[in-house]
Amino acid sequence: MPQTFFICSAAVVFRSAFCGLAQATTQERTDLLYTSPSGALRIEMTVKPSSTGGRADGRNMGVVSTKDPTQRARLPKQSDDSPDDDEFHCSPNEEWIFGLRHVGSGLRYGYLYHCLTPLRIEMSDKDESFNELVWKNCVELGALKEDYSADGVYAVTIFVSWSLDSCRLLVE
Repeated sequence: MPQTFFICSAAVVFRSAFCGLAQATTQERTDLLYTSPSGALRIEMTVKPSSTGGRADGRNMGVVSTKDPTQRARLPKQSDDSPDDDEFHCSPNEEWIFGLRHVGSGLRYGYLYHCLTPLRIEMSDKDESFNELVWKNCVELGALKEDYSADGVYAVTIFVSWSLDSCRLLVE
């Protein structure tokens, strides 16, 4: 009798764990990635599970106002297959967001986003990527001898700081 009870208990525990896992993978999940220094903005990633049980169907990154969480602006991407930003820095006035992402071995790109309204965010660079402009300007200003990013060699963009008036961004 004790052996039968143990087998039944194990089956109930296994079934509960399996059903809980199956339920967890079919629900949409929202992860908090960043909160601005004042706490007024949050960057969240919403992951929609796969309808076939494989990899997630959709990942959306959005900027959410903490005053009104229903106001969510999608963070734009350069292209559908570009990697997601994994590091963020808001300007002191929270009008700008600097996002960084790993794009390959020894390569880390930075992108500048302009928060126009709580529901509208645009990339600052229309014709040329912000990262390409930064590296090109470093050469033109004499800070670097060559554009390592254009050469495809070790080119890591690192955030240093914002100016207090939010008009300048220092990267290395």
